[in-house]
This record gives sequence, structure tokens and C-alpha cells, in this order.
Amino acid sequence: MASWILVLSLAFILVGVGTSSAVPTAYDVLVSYGFPEGLLPKTVKNSGENYDLKGNGAFELHLERPCRFTIPGNYEVKYDSRIAGVIDFNHLRSLSGISVRYFHMWWNIDAISVNGKDLHFQVGRFSSNFPADNFDENPMCTGSGGGHADH
Repeated sequence: MASWILVLSLAFILVGVGTSSAVPTAYDVLVSYGFPEGLLPKTVKNSGENYDLKGNGAFELHLERPCRFTIPGNYEVKYDSRIAGVIDFNHLRSLSGISVRYFHMWWNIDAISVNGKDLHFQVGRFSSNFPADNFDENPMCTGSGGGHADH
């Protein structure tokens, strides 16, 4: 009887260890690099294959579908269903798949960095800062802009 209790106890411990080492979500990875999770929209795929992160920081992320939403300042942002770039602590660079509408044209967001309590967005030779707390919640995608919602 005691041996069965020992076997069951070990099984529960192993199951607990297995679940505690779960693969982090794309949101978790973003936060671990110093960014607010609200940079990613609600449409990140929930499967374990939604992103690929290489040792050199190169990444590829897949959304369930393309996404548009409006950020503070009334800027419309568009995410393609595939986003790629390189992530380092407090810095995203060589981005593709994220664009912002400015002066009736779509411009690729090339880089995003954390600068104190602000996020610094680089679009070609232009840049703009936004308070990082504007990105505490994951944006809700709509066809023509929209609000925010938790993921």
C-alpha cells in the first residue's frame, strides 16, 4: 500500500513539474524583453506554434488574421498575419508586418524601443514617443480601428 502511495505521489509531482515548464506565450516573451504585452493584438494564435524565436533574437509571429486598431493620438495601426523582426531587451528592430497610417499613407514601423516610461516608434526617418502605459492592454482588432481588451 505504501508503495502505491509513493508511486502516485511521484506521478503527481512529475505532472506538476511538466505543467510548470510550459512554453511561454508570445505575450510572456514580449514582457520578458521589457515591453508591455499590449503591443500585441488579441489575435495572436493560441497554439504552441504561434511564434519562432531564434537564439540571435530573430523572431516570427503569427496572428489568427490581419488586424487593425487605433492607438492614442488617433493613429491607425495595421498588423499583418505574419510579423517578423529581431528582439533584444527593450528594443525591437528590422520589423516587418506592422504599419501605421499617417497623412493618408501606410508606413512600415521599423523599430520600437523602450525609453524610460515611453515607447519610441521609428518609421523611416521619423519617430514618435507614446507613454508605455497606453499599451498595457491588448488591442481589440476591428476593420476600421477600435478599442482595447485583455487577451
